[in-house]
Amino acid sequence: MVRVILEAETITLGFVGAVFVFGLVLPVVLRFRGDRLPNGSVVKEREGTVIDLASPRWAKVGVVFAMSGSIVVGILYVTLVLLGFWSETAPYLAISLPTWLNWVGLVGIWAQMVWGISVMYYNVNYIPLSFPIPNRYVLATGGPYRIVRHPMYFAYIILNVSLFLATGFLLLGVVALGWLAVRRQIAAEEAAMLVIFGEVYEEYMSRTSQLFPLM
Repeated sequence: MVRVILEAETITLGFVGAVFVFGLVLPVVLRFRGDRLPNGSVVKEREGTVIDLASPRWAKVGVVFAMSGSIVVGILYVTLVLLGFWSETAPYLAISLPTWLNWVGLVGIWAQMVWGISVMYYNVNYIPLSFPIPNRYVLATGGPYRIVRHPMYFAYIILNVSLFLATGFLLLGVVALGWLAVRRQIAAEEAAMLVIFGEVYEEYMSRTSQLFPLM
């Protein structure tokens, strides 16, 4: 029993620490960037009406469920541990994974946070899903965008997997079902980018992976 509690506390400390550092570092990084455009930014002034992302509602809901669900489940896990309920509920809510996989999960969580900060730095127009893009259109092609065209979706998938490896929490499997909608959402976003940036985006697509590196 003591071993289970200590493992849960270590995982909790690792997860909470990563979130804390993310929240502390991100504003500093964005303040450092200021109004400057990062390397790889392609600018196009907005003309006429705002381009609409014509993705179906179910795709948006599915992706939002997957992205926010990982955070919610992580918070639930931390709450159960801090309140002392995890050791009693774990046999019903989680599977036991080797300790080395737990550590792989914790490393993945920290790596995902660093990747996410990089995404926010390089994409000056980063907005949730299909909200209207303010002012000018800026295509990010630097940093993580040199590898994949949708690095934030990739980051949340890594968070989903890493949290599962760290905790074995089975609810994360339910959350993962939301990622079945990501391809449809991505198709709508890329169609809009092709309308806005034309051949520039076509060339960018030809040299990058869509969601997973090297795939």
